[in-house]
Amino acid sequence: MAQSTLQAAIDYDNEMVTCYVLVEAAIPLAILSGDLVKAREAIAGLRERASRMSFPIWIAVCACYEQCVVATASPNPGQLRVFSIAIERLAQTGFRAPLTFLLCRYGQALAKCGDAMNALKAVDQAIEHGDVTGERWLYAELCRVKKLILSSRENGPLYWGVKHISPPRTDTLQHGDSVHAFDI
Repeated sequence: MAQSTLQAAIDYDNEMVTCYVLVEAAIPLAILSGDLVKAREAIAGLRERASRMSFPIWIAVCACYEQCVVATASPNPGQLRVFSIAIERLAQTGFRAPLTFLLCRYGQALAKCGDAMNALKAVDQAIEHGDVTGERWLYAELCRVKKLILSSRENGPLYWGVKHISPPRTDTLQHGDSVHAFDI
């Protein structure tokens, strides 16, 4: 479906429409489905259009998605810092449409690297962002990821090898308080 939507946008011959379809459908769905080759191709198409139009928001999105693909393929702590910086730069542009997805994938990568507490913070921030914006398309996936991180404490390492997790302390939080992975 994302591919047919992308083809329709390309046929419509409007660069902005094509960029939106790449950012909000083709790239995230390719990453979610594990088709990193298709994701890289779509990111390259977005980067080409963004460069041609000199549109810094799309260039910032490209940097985030490129780091997301790297983190999905083989996360490592050094690379995750680059991913974090890319997300922060995107947030500074004010364009936050892909933020929920990116925070979820960042949280998954942190968990795979054994940083469960920051993984939970990133996933919680993604959930909060969805609550604030009304964005719900990724909510079930966010809950699944959070459950995997939390349940690994009792059941041992799951598929990403998280070993020790202390549950977040909720007894000291007031209603409306939240934990942030990024100050955005």
